[in-house]
Amino acid sequence: MIELAPSFPRGYCRAGTCYLLQGDAANARRCFEKGLECARSQPEERARAEECERRLREVKEVEEKMNAIQHAFASTNQVLRTIRALLALKDHCPNWRELYVQLIHCYLLVGNTASARIALNRVTPNIDPFLSSTSSAYPFTIAAWDAEKLDLFSNDVSGVDVEVVGLWVQLLVMEGNVQGCLRLIHRCEEEPRFRDVRKYCQLLQPYLFLERWQVSVVEVSE
Repeated sequence: MIELAPSFPRGYCRAGTCYLLQGDAANARRCFEKGLECARSQPEERARAEECERRLREVKEVEEKMNAIQHAFASTNQVLRTIRALLALKDHCPNWRELYVQLIHCYLLVGNTASARIALNRVTPNIDPFLSSTSSAYPFTIAAWDAEKLDLFSNDVSGVDVEVVGLWVQLLVMEGNVQGCLRLIHRCEEEPRFRDVRKYCQLLQPYLFLERWQVSVVEVSE
């Protein structure tokens, strides 16, 4: 729309909103600034100018909160502060992938497996049913972002987000669900759309020792 009508302020406003929902504050700010510039040159777009001004104030608030987020922690209190900062951003940026990934990571760092599970189910609602063998739905569908990647036959063609699968694996290990952990890893390996070998080696392969460990435990118990 912006390319077809470069002086249309509503187009910039809508683009800015989409960027903000995805956590891209820099591009959101640029769009709202351009929308404001266009609206101010058109007297009939006064309401749009006011909307762009309001959204620019929101972007500034979001950027300040983003800058307050820590990525390295020396104490549990720092992790808890980061969780609060991320939750404060979630309403502004509900489709921001990195927000969910870091939020879940922080929950796991402080041992809050219940909240981690809630957040993971918000992102990937089909994995829990897959683990309990109650669903044949594609387990790696993402509901929180990038959800509508469909082909001409309405099949989900989104790829496997290995980082999210890695967080599920960590959660299952912390819960002592070794069988679920291994089942998820092997399903990930079988997925034809799974191509990220580097991330697999980094995030999932270290947990494959659990298969050998599980066999050893069974042998000892027998």
